[in-house]
Order: sequence, then structure tokens, then C-alpha cells
Amino acid sequence: MLIQAADTTQREDNYHLPIRGLFGLLLIDNVNVLAEQLHKALPYADLSAYAYGLAGSRDPEGRVLLETMKNHPNERVRTAIDNALNSRWISAPRNASSIVAAEAQGLLAKHQIHQIQSALNLMESSYVDEWKLCFLTDNQHLMLEDILIKALSFGDHIAQHKAIKALCWLMGTTIQEWNSNSGLIVGKRPPLWHRKLSSEKIQEIEKFLQGQNLDPKTLAEGCLLLTKEKGINPVYSQAEAGWLYEIAVVADGGKPRRNLITPKPTGRLASVDWMKKFLRNEFPQEWSCWIAQTLGALGIFIPEMIRPLTFLFTNPQYTEADRDEALIYLVMIGTPQVTSVLVQSADLILKREENYYSGRGLLGLLLHDDINVLAEQKLKNPPATYMFPYAYGLVGSRNPQGRVLLEKMKNHSNERVCNAIKHALSKPWVSAPRSDTLVQVASPEQVSSEAKTSIFERFTEKSIKVMMLALEESQRLGHNFVGTEMILLGLIGEGTSIAAETLNLNKISLENARVEVEKIIGRGSDDVAEEISFTPQAKRLLELSKTEADQLGHNYVGTEHLLLGLIRGGDGAGVQVLENLSVNLQRLRELILQAISS
Repeated sequence: MLIQAADTTQREDNYHLPIRGLFGLLLIDNVNVLAEQLHKALPYADLSAYAYGLAGSRDPEGRVLLETMKNHPNERVRTAIDNALNSRWISAPRNASSIVAAEAQGLLAKHQIHQIQSALNLMESSYVDEWKLCFLTDNQHLMLEDILIKALSFGDHIAQHKAIKALCWLMGTTIQEWNSNSGLIVGKRPPLWHRKLSSEKIQEIEKFLQGQNLDPKTLAEGCLLLTKEKGINPVYSQAEAGWLYEIAVVADGGKPRRNLITPKPTGRLASVDWMKKFLRNEFPQEWSCWIAQTLGALGIFIPEMIRPLTFLFTNPQYTEADRDEALIYLVMIGTPQVTSVLVQSADLILKREENYYSGRGLLGLLLHDDINVLAEQKLKNPPATYMFPYAYGLVGSRNPQGRVLLEKMKNHSNERVCNAIKHALSKPWVSAPRSDTLVQVASPEQVSSEAKTSIFERFTEKSIKVMMLALEESQRLGHNFVGTEMILLGLIGEGTSIAAETLNLNKISLENARVEVEKIIGRGSDDVAEEISFTPQAKRLLELSKTEADQLGHNYVGTEHLLLGLIRGGDGAGVQVLENLSVNLQRLRELILQAISS
């Protein structure tokens, strides 16, 4: 019965069945059945779940079976097996839970000094035996965090240093890999953990860092923790699909540069003056780059950050994720010194050195959006993979003179230059109305018929009103984009629709939702553009809402379909708001479908 359920294709009318079948098979823990399910490699099956079930089975034969299937002809099966066999807990002994439980007993000691020592000892052993933290309960994790925070005010410099390192390890900062000789070093792999610190704990760390005469490494590691506050939306994450993805779309001619959002400070720290002194030349670059990274994540861009961020961006010992983040913050600073770094990087392509560094230099120049620099770069006659993006950058620049410069080069003697210009000027978004923007209007009736037949195709009047309310929410917050979170606010604010009533049943008020939205994206400036772009995830929500309508056999897109599309998307700030308000998304979906059927 469970196999039949697990093998069922997931549809609207049996949404839970395949998942529940899979869960049942994992709970029964029959390794032969799990191996057979994995071997089937059904296109819609969660093969990773079966692989993890075999690797972590109570029956040691489960791992043996998994090892024998490592050369399976199906690539998805091989990938699932590889991931399972490389799990951090895979090397744990059979009695791992009892080992960790015994070591965690010290966290309950009567005296604080014994608690701290036990916490530090547990962390020290976890750097080597990484599986140990996998077997801590949520309460034990929280207890461990609390004790490590207490250690910061304990007065023992050695304990404080160890506590900061331990918190970095727990929070999944860029310091990820343990070396017995040098201690924690910049990670070579993804973070081990993805836990978040509460605002109160972040404030304790900030207080500790400001009030202590710390060594550079401890200070730098502590600064990284300041961006790990629960619910914070660092500048690097403000572009909903990721900054590098957004710029890559511009480089491919998918949309104009002017449609990218303007990053906003998070307002997280009241003062950052105490950090600035650690960006000076006498402070080691390997530590000051982390402080600069922290300031950038908080939306603070000052010239003092250029030296350490350049060190981080140009240093291959760091992860590409860290180097990408440094690039974004360098561009936000935007001085001639930064321009020089970007041009030097991008021009490696002229020597036929196409690599990470040259490609990121190109993307950085497009984000920097200096039309004179872009025009100069285009005339250097780079390969087409760079020539075309420079042309797209000019015609899609925030500066209208970019297109003027491009038009002047239309009769250039170089045929490749002319060809790139011709392609750039032929892009639909150059002359046609933008299909991914909302023009500021006063009411749904003022939405043009052209807009209704494109982005609002099949939308009911209430759905269009929701989008107008979303636009108003974007303006109220001072942003130049409409994200899934604004559409959620629009659904709540409309007040009379199926979606609004369902959200109201879940005790979701407009006031509370607005508070959560502002926590996530912060406030922008008062300089709001006439046309406001949808974020990629908001566009996806609109497409998914049409899909939901189609699957329900409806020839219109109502507010209920918008809310179903938001839930189905599974990510984005809108979903994060609902989760922060303790909404069960699956239950909310069920309530909407019930309301539709009734």
C-alpha cells in the first residue's frame, strides 16, 4: 500500500498521497524496499530521501546496499547516493545519540563556569567529529547558543575567543573548516549549519565587540555574526533572485539595467563608527575584509572598504560566494578606484583569459552603470560575449545618455561593433512598453487595455485592485519594485475577496504583515521611479496563479489563485512573512481550496 502511494504521480486531488507514502516507507525502514524504490528512479520520486533512508537505516545493510549502487546507470540515482554518502552524520557511530547526550549533560551544570567549559569542550570535539551537532535537539542547540553568548561576558579572553569561533561555526558564516594547526580557516565548502541568532543575542555580541580590546581575528569573526540576525535581509539578498543572477540577465539582454532595484541600508546598527578604524592599512587585510563584508551586508558603503573588499574579490583562496558578495559591495561604493579594479578585471578577456575574474569584472561594470566606461569598453573590440553586454548596458542604462552614446556609434567602422548595437537597439524593452512594470495609477479602471491583455490577462477586477495595492505598498516603503511580499499585503488590504477572508481566518492582519515585511526588506528612499518593476519571484507568482486557475478549470485569475500561486512558489519574502506569522502553508492552501469549492 505504501509503495503504491509513494509511486503515485502528485496531482491537485492527491497532493499528500505520494509524500505520505514516502514517509511511511522511511519509517518502516526496510532496506530492501528502500533500495528497490531508489533503483526504480521514477521521474517524480524524491530519490535523495530514499538514499538518506538507506544511509541512515537502523540496519547496517542499508549502507552496504547503497555502496553497491554507486555506479547505477541513472545520473539522478548516482547523485542522490553521492550526497547521502557524503552527509556530515554518515561517519557517526551507531550509538551517536547516547554519546552526544552524555556530552551535552554538562550544559545543565549548576555553575556557569562549568556550563561554559562543557559548551566549549563540546564545540572543540565537534570541529573534528562534525556529526555530533547533528544529534543535538533543538533545545540543546538553543542552550548551547545561550551559554556561548554568556561566555562573552565572562571576562576570560581565551574563553571569549573560543566562544566567538564556536558561534561562527554554529551560524554557518564563511569560517567553516577546522584545521588542528591553524584553527578555523576560510571554508572550502558550504556552511555546515544554517541557524539564525535572535535580535537579543546579536545585541549582546555587538555590545561585546564594542566594549573590548580584542585581537583582530576575534573582532573580525564577531563582526560576521552581526549579519546573522533572525529575519535580517542583507543587501546582498535584496535582489530577490540574487544580484549576480539579475546582472547576468542584463548581460544577456533580458532586461535593462535601469530595472534593477537600488540597494537600501538595513538600519540594523545604530552606529558603525567603531568598525571603521579596523579598515585602516595597519589592520590585517584577511580580517578587515570580513569587517568590510559586514558593513556591506548592512547597507553601508564607504571608501575605506575598498582596500579589504578588493583583497577579498581578487583572492582565489576565498569561496566564489564571498568574492561575489565583495564585488557587489565594491560596485555600491562606486568610486573611480573601484572602476579601475573592474576594468582591469574585465580586460583580461582581451588577453583571451576568460575566467571567473574577467566575467565578474564585466558584470560589475554593468551594475556600476557608468555609460562613458561602458562605451570605452565596447570600443576596445572585445569578443562578442562581452561586446553585446556592453551594448545592452548602454541602451538599458539608468542614464538616458547611454542610448544617445550608442546611437552615435551606429556607423562605426568596426562591423562587430555595429552588429552589437543593432541587436541592442532591437530589444523589445528598448521601444515597447515594459511588460514587467507597473505604471503608477490611481485605480484599477486606469490600467490600460494593453496592460490588461498582457501582465493582467484574465485578472478579475479584485485581482487588479490587489496589484494596485501592492504598488501602493511599494511606494509607501520607498522601493522601486513589487515583490511577493507587496502582493501579499495587497491581498490582505483588499479585504473582501476569498483570499482576504482566508487570510483573516488565519489571524493575519495588515498591520502585523506590514511589520514583518519591513523587517525583511527595510525601507527605501523617497525617490520612487514612475515605473516599478516586478521582482523575478513576483513574476513567477503571477505565472503560477494562472497555472492554479487552469488546473482548477477557471478561465479567470482571482485573488484566490494569486494566494495559491504565492504558496506554490514556496519561497520569496511573501512566504517568509507568512512563516514568520506562524502560518501553516499547507493548511492555508487547503482552506483556500475549500473556500473555492463552497
